[in-house]
Amino acid sequence: MIAVDTNVLVRFIVDDDPQQCRKARHFFQRCVKESLRIYIPDIVICETVWVLSRAYHLSRNEIAHVLEGLFSSADVEYDSPVCLSKALASYLKKSGDFADYLILEKARELGCEKLCTFDKIFLQEKGTEIPG
Repeated sequence: MIAVDTNVLVRFIVDDDPQQCRKARHFFQRCVKESLRIYIPDIVICETVWVLSRAYHLSRNEIAHVLEGLFSSADVEYDSPVCLSKALASYLKKSGDFADYLILEKARELGCEKLCTFDKIFLQEKGTEIPG
């Protein structure tokens, strides 16, 4: 299995640096051809969403389309596929950050009773509260 960093994943998704994009595409094609498993950590997904949103100005729907394609690939493994899918669903319906929804889903998966936050948007979510 081979792990992938955010910059490789972004180059694979966004065609902005011809040399790096070509190498990223070749890497993923080689992995599929040689039946090599690819591991994308949850934090890489969070960073990728942030980069696609902030640096490339992709909409939530465009980002969701990219993530759905990644999540449906049989050649890729993730830390928390169920949490990622739930976080993506919330990200599409609501206005919070993807990473926050993933944090909440991971907390729920671990059986946490509450998630303490100062994020005013995120405090609208069931199971969140201000610490104190």
